[in-house]
Amino acid sequence: MKTDSINEMLKPLPVRNLFRSAVPLLFCCSLAICETGAPIPVDSFPMAAAVTPDGKVMLVLNAGPKTPGISVIDVAAGKELSRTSVPEAWLGLAITKAGDKVYIGGGSRAAVFEFSLVGGFLKAGRTFPLVAEKDRTAQDFAGDVKLAPDGHLLYVTNVFRDTVVVMNPQSGLILSRIRTGRRPYRILFHPSGKTMYVSSWADGTIGQYDVNSGQRLANFRVAPHPGDMVWVDGGLPAGASNDNQPEVRARMFVPAANTNSVYVLGASETGDLTKLDTINLAFTPSQPLGMTPAAAVLSTDKKQLYVACSDANAVAVIDIGGERNIVKGFIPADGYPTAVLALPDGRLGVLNGHGNSARLMDVPDDAKLTSSTAEVISKFGFHDEMLDPPAAPAGNPVRAGGPVKHVIYVVRDTGAADVARATAGIENDFVARLGNRFGPDTGPPDPANTPPAGYIWNAASQAGLKIRNYGFQVHNLAKPNADGEQVDRVYDPALADATDMEYRGPDPAYLDTERAKEFANEMKEYGDVGNMPELLLVRIGNDDQAQAIVTDALAKSKFRNETAMFVLNGNSAQAISPWSQAGGSPYTPLSALRTTEIILGLRPLTVFDASAQPMFNAFASPPSQ
Repeated sequence: MKTDSINEMLKPLPVRNLFRSAVPLLFCCSLAICETGAPIPVDSFPMAAAVTPDGKVMLVLNAGPKTPGISVIDVAAGKELSRTSVPEAWLGLAITKAGDKVYIGGGSRAAVFEFSLVGGFLKAGRTFPLVAEKDRTAQDFAGDVKLAPDGHLLYVTNVFRDTVVVMNPQSGLILSRIRTGRRPYRILFHPSGKTMYVSSWADGTIGQYDVNSGQRLANFRVAPHPGDMVWVDGGLPAGASNDNQPEVRARMFVPAANTNSVYVLGASETGDLTKLDTINLAFTPSQPLGMTPAAAVLSTDKKQLYVACSDANAVAVIDIGGERNIVKGFIPADGYPTAVLALPDGRLGVLNGHGNSARLMDVPDDAKLTSSTAEVISKFGFHDEMLDPPAAPAGNPVRAGGPVKHVIYVVRDTGAADVARATAGIENDFVARLGNRFGPDTGPPDPANTPPAGYIWNAASQAGLKIRNYGFQVHNLAKPNADGEQVDRVYDPALADATDMEYRGPDPAYLDTERAKEFANEMKEYGDVGNMPELLLVRIGNDDQAQAIVTDALAKSKFRNETAMFVLNGNSAQAISPWSQAGGSPYTPLSALRTTEIILGLRPLTVFDASAQPMFNAFASPPSQ
């Protein structure tokens, strides 16, 4: 980038701003642990569960890519009877009405695996490919699996092809492919069996389709990242008003993971949808995003709805049997609940993605629900006062309008989940459920891979701050062009005019030291023009020499005494500034994000950066010279 282009990009900014020491920051995961019910160990990241028609056995689908499999659990005894490995698995799990056959969505194998179930043991059967193996690509991915109400046909989402594949389970032949919204997540059949609903993870919609023709009959916009769909026959409860909307013959409850809410839809006789209500699951009036309601189930008496709130480590209990839908309270879960199941005996089955376990638990009465809710809220750790920056110790430079005016935010590549937490304050449900299957993110971000509240650069841009982007959300040229440009396009519009096109994005064949040199060149130019953006975003690999170049560029900058640099590296980070000091508490990467927000005067993105401890103890006055 040339000096004149910097002048065009920047308006005059106040000029002032290293190095006492690098302060290590450690990332730790907060898990609310449920004290009721005995945990049943299963394999890695259980995603789906189902109970056999006789109610005796619960199947748990373990979706961890290294050890995918199915756990067969004796419901009465609360113990695992057997565990069967599968070539690959993710979300799809269906049991026939007779309880003798099980169908599993095979994830990246782009197939459905059939098993027979006898006496608590599974035996592998046929494999039904969605595409021929020779034609299979990374875009072919089997997700949800549902049997039609009459059991004659099998419906499977091909998630990244945006289709539902219709199969004959007798022959395994593919009968049709139904085009859906982007990233079809769950399938739900209308009780008539004539139409089906498909939630679109990326579009935030519920599509209604004719199962015979595949025609889309309607497309109802709900909210970002709709997941499960729960159908409740019988119209509205007594006394509930529909405000003169079309007559409601059934209700649909849809948790949306990129919100804090469950959306209530009314269905007419033909299945057309209207919005009835929004159930806010947040613990406080001003709570930011971060509940991640992702899965739901109806109680056996159809009067309560249970919702797995993944990032809150809890199951919400909602009374849906009266004039209003009322959140009664929360039940603790072990860690990132992914599914909740209502058992025939009235208990709940809860899968814990981070706990690699299942729990069979009694639904607490109102008194116990009050205490369990208090436990969940206490472990969640958020209160509304956290939205305002805490008062810094006397003389501390970490404050809005303080001596630190600029932040260099360095993220060293360690994986999709780490980068998501570092830049968005949360590992969104798409990354949590699929991130371990991602390769190097050298392509465009998936349309379903969106954080609930955006990224730190979105917040800074909306606040009118100047930003400069080095390597985030870019597509590289195969070779640099004659002008030295390394990037041919930027995926996020918020970064389009703020990106250094000569800074190459993630590419294992390109030296990190070359990236660092480009950053150092621009740092010098900022000094030459006497102007520097408030937020510089730097994506770099794990080359320590490259980081040393970046650090040295800051040390030589005219803005050194006005700048703090945070280096986030997976589960650890460093704070580097003339104001930084050794010692202090072990901080998390979320603490670095929160400290950046405080310095730049930004509101927190999610509950997790809001409740993170600011890095006050990592800084002191005066700055080193």
